Formats: sequence, C-alpha cells, structure tokens
Amino acid sequence: MEGFKYSSIYSFRGKKVLEVDILPGKFCNYDCIMCPYEGPLSKQEDKAILGSVDSSLQELNWKLAESDVDEVFLNSKGEALLSNCFDPVVDLIKRHGIYIRLMSNGYLLNNRDYRDTVNRIDEVVAEVDMTTESTYHEMKRPLEHYSLNQFIRNLSDFRKQYPGRLSLDIGIMKGYNDDGASLERLAAFVREIKPDGINVYRSENKKFRERFAVSSERLTEVDRILREAMAEAHEEQSRGPTMVIDGNETAESAFDAFSKGDRREALELQEKFLDEFRRNYGTPEDDDGYCPMSSEYPFRNRCRECIAYHRGHMKQLPACMQPIIERRMKHIVSSSIE
Repeated sequence: MEGFKYSSIYSFRGKKVLEVDILPGKFCNYDCIMCPYEGPLSKQEDKAILGSVDSSLQELNWKLAESDVDEVFLNSKGEALLSNCFDPVVDLIKRHGIYIRLMSNGYLLNNRDYRDTVNRIDEVVAEVDMTTESTYHEMKRPLEHYSLNQFIRNLSDFRKQYPGRLSLDIGIMKGYNDDGASLERLAAFVREIKPDGINVYRSENKKFRERFAVSSERLTEVDRILREAMAEAHEEQSRGPTMVIDGNETAESAFDAFSKGDRREALELQEKFLDEFRRNYGTPEDDDGYCPMSSEYPFRNRCRECIAYHRGHMKQLPACMQPIIERRMKHIVSSSIE
C-alpha cells in the first residue's frame, strides 16, 4: 500500500508550505456531492489502516529535515483524522518545531478520541456550508446518525477549549445556501462558533461551477455579512455574559405555552432561550454517562442547558431532581405523622 502523498513546496501567507495526505485512499465520514477527489470512497468513522507506517514516518522525517519548510498542511483525500498515523504524524512534526495546519470537515474535532492531539495543532480549518438538515444530508451525505445541529454543537464545543486558530471554510452554493434565510443561519453559526477567521468562497471546479457558482457580486455581499457576524461574535465575547437566567421571560413564556398545549410555540420559545444561553455561556460537551434520564428525554446529556432552562422559568424542577424532592417530602410527611 502507498505511503504518504506530498505536494511540491509552495508559498502561502509568506510561508513555505508542504502539503501532506496521510490517508491510504479516500476515507471519510462524509460523501460530499462536491468532493473534488475521484476514486472509490470508504465511508466510515473508524481508523483507516495505512501500511508501512514506519517507512512513511521515516520518509516524512527526511522531507522535514531536508526541505526547511515553515508549515505542514495536513490535507487528505477525506478526513485526515481517520488515519491511524494521525497521532504519530503530529508528534513527528512537532519535534521539528514546524507549524501545523489541518483541513477537516469538522464533525469529529471535539470527539474525545481525537481532541487531545488536535489541540496540539496550531491551526484547524473546518468546512461549514449547509444550513438545514435536509440540505446537509443531501449535499454532505454524512453517516446516517449525523445531524447538522450536532455538527454545529461539535464545532462550538471544540472552539471553546481549542488553544489554536480555528478558521471556517464557507462554501456558497447557488440554490442551497445563498438565499436570505440561509445567510441568517450561516451568520448564526459564525456567531455561535466564534472562529478566528473565515474564508468565503464559491466552487471554481468546472464540474460544479455552472450548477452551483454564485455571482461575484453575491459572493462579496455574503462575505461582508459573515465577517460582520464574526466581528459581532468577538465583540460580544469580549463583553462577557449579559443574559439573565433566573426568571427569564422567554423561558417563562415557553413553559406557559407547554402548559396550554401549544407545543410548537413552546419549542420555538425554548430554542430561542437556549440559543441565547449558548451565545452567552457556551455549550459544553454532552454529559454522556452522567445524565440519568432516558433517551426520550429532550434534554438527555444536556445537563447544563436543562438546569438553565428550569432556572429560567422557575416553575418546575428538572426531571432528574424531582424524585429527590418526592422522597424528601415523603420523609417529612411520615416524620410529622409519627
């Protein structure tokens, strides 16, 4: 099996860059319609096994020693995180003291199996484009259990703890995410993730250009809108949290709507409250294995958001705490009878 694949050294942002593909083929957790890479795809989120690991690492070590590059760009035909060489490659480049930039679709960045190593990388570039679950599944064709909402949460959680530079590659596609509603969602994503930089682009690939490319004027307008959203996010972050949680008017209205049976209105208000909460306080990783509630509970593994929402409406305890109060009340009642 082939080892790593290398580009010629080129200049980018004033640095000499060596681009490296550390996958043995096209391995990815997505099957994007607009993927520029040809060849058969292995669609998975398990590690892809590369043969001749030692010889591949030795070759990379030699190239880094001989080429005097300033940056290594890990850009593979698929998701580079899936290479079983990912950790040793990062270790090796770090020993040379060379800046590392990683290209990723972003879904697995906050996964515990990868996060510690990714946190040692100087810069990560993640792809964000689709704005609805339907277009996300149509265009990205991810693994079946993936969702757009979880993808954005993953990136947002990753950003909060990542010490390096996070940039977003935002591809604008005619008929899919160039309308007003889509731009509002993209701006909301940018505000939630709070990247250090964005790159707004359109496909220049001849295969896709005619169908998906927006006009230069529209691309410029989109770029302006999203950069303003990024600036707003950083300005808001610098001010710190401003949200009042206890007795929050939106949360109270949501609870009242649930009580009246207006579930649609209630869910919209609940999500409005949670959106504001996430912007102010972030969205931590899921409390997997800690939350006692069943999978049907809407706040399952989202303990921080659950507590905040119940503090917001102040009319009911979180479901996991209700048995505690019930047991205590029974004890008080029985003690008073005695």
